[in-house]
Amino acid sequence: MWVTGLISVLLAFAALTAAPAGASTLGFARNVQATFRSPGGWDEPSGIAVADDRLFVASQNPNLSGTAGTPDTTLAFSTTGLKWREDKAYYAYLSGRPEGQTGDVTMASDNAGTLFVGHLTAALQTDIDYTRDDGKTWHTANDVAQLPSPGAGSNSPFLVDRPWIAAYSPDHNFKHTIVYLEYHDFVTSAVYVVTCTMSSGSLQCGMPIPVSNVQTACNSIPGGIAVSPKGSKHPGRVYAVWSTADPQTNLTSGCNYTQLAPFYAVYVAWSDTPTDPTSWHQVPVYVGPHGSSQNCPDTSLVGGVSTNTCADVSELFTPIAVDRAGNAYVVFDDYISTLHKHYDVYLARSTDGGNTWDGRKDGSGKPVLISHDSGTHFIPNLVAGSAGRVATVYYTTTYSDAPFTKGATCPSGVPPENPCQGKAKPEPPSAAWVVNVSESLNATAAHPKFVQVQASDRGVVVHYGDICNLGIYCDGSSTGNRSLFENTTVFPDENGYLVVAWGDQRLDKHLRSDAASSNAQSLQVAHDEIFVACQDAGPPLFTAPAAVDRKELGHRHRCGI
Repeated sequence: MWVTGLISVLLAFAALTAAPAGASTLGFARNVQATFRSPGGWDEPSGIAVADDRLFVASQNPNLSGTAGTPDTTLAFSTTGLKWREDKAYYAYLSGRPEGQTGDVTMASDNAGTLFVGHLTAALQTDIDYTRDDGKTWHTANDVAQLPSPGAGSNSPFLVDRPWIAAYSPDHNFKHTIVYLEYHDFVTSAVYVVTCTMSSGSLQCGMPIPVSNVQTACNSIPGGIAVSPKGSKHPGRVYAVWSTADPQTNLTSGCNYTQLAPFYAVYVAWSDTPTDPTSWHQVPVYVGPHGSSQNCPDTSLVGGVSTNTCADVSELFTPIAVDRAGNAYVVFDDYISTLHKHYDVYLARSTDGGNTWDGRKDGSGKPVLISHDSGTHFIPNLVAGSAGRVATVYYTTTYSDAPFTKGATCPSGVPPENPCQGKAKPEPPSAAWVVNVSESLNATAAHPKFVQVQASDRGVVVHYGDICNLGIYCDGSSTGNRSLFENTTVFPDENGYLVVAWGDQRLDKHLRSDAASSNAQSLQVAHDEIFVACQDAGPPLFTAPAAVDRKELGHRHRCGI
């Protein structure tokens, strides 16, 4: 095994050193598993690299959610990208905490080697755990998103949902690190940002600041948060992104509880002084096309802004990233019949600090098509590197799905307050899914080029059947199967080579028949594990990667070497 591994390392290194600078070839090493605890059910990974080149991937297990002493969050680490181990100290730390965890993991790191892991608690607040010694010892900023009383049960004011974190790290002093948290309130659906600082030596967090607009009332999906790095055009500028429709459509579709509204709009809020509530600027990133040409009328019982649109970006999520030059990117999934009659992954771009997106101030700019093939593409994630360099990861199947249109018969169980027009139809049990990655080295160009390759192993199906995007309203059947949940992850190692991770069901010996079952979700989620692929061919996201230490080659492999 050692000899085989060494040979593969040497071959990969030779291929890379022989490739010309800027070569478009993109490849990934054989997939490896990064979850090790029973029971199965690990999904929604989040990953990050820390300053000493150690790689981390966290994940959740909904089968364990909410019970103190049995954490539903686990953490794996690697120094190679090719072999992963569990951080048992972190699991033991969470086991001893009284509040319990409820998943929705999110990660960040700083230039001082600090690792931050955010997640929900059993009380639906957010904790941010952190370590400064590669996971040996841990600390926590508790209930980060609390508001002053009175405010309802959790003081947030109602319930925290889907946190995301990002870090601004201007130097190698951990006391200069700032961590930002984005989340939305599950009832009002207002989007908040919390600023946390390490200046005291421990993570201390301030008050949540509302950043969303009036269009977001009662229905939103927080998509992510990012910070423009030091040395960029707008160092320290914070961006928070979310998707929604309009208040009328949101209300008549059941608000957050059903997710049946056509989420046709993506907004970003940005600020250079994020603790000042008056400093936030709300800008439309993308507003879906509308009109009779979309052939998708009556998505709301009462005619609203979204009446004639198939646009629906709720095939989760809408992550945001900022490259080293300060260009901002948002990736989303949508069925835009006037652009490409498939559920595709699109990229929106801002080169002026978030003021305009794809050249427009009103969200009408034309986004870039990333998944340039037929079929269906869901659950994208995004990372940016040097100027113009971005990569996305997503699930894809050759089955071509489409939205429900006017007059369609909705699946049983859809609540009576809204029809299903504009939402994705369930995929059949025969739909075979794999994981793809697309990378661009010129994403800010007028016509950027994306190279798309499969990152999951050839010949392996990671999921059969439906991928339900109605959140907690998915019914668990073969036509409402949420077993993969809704997140993937992609991040660079210290040299800029990609690491991707996703929820994967390849260990289910009855995967295809389970997909056709009336309880498909429970059967398949039991086999959820996190698998990782490390880039071993093609250009990195960084134009000036760290030098290769050839002496280490015999016993240590980094992504891309």
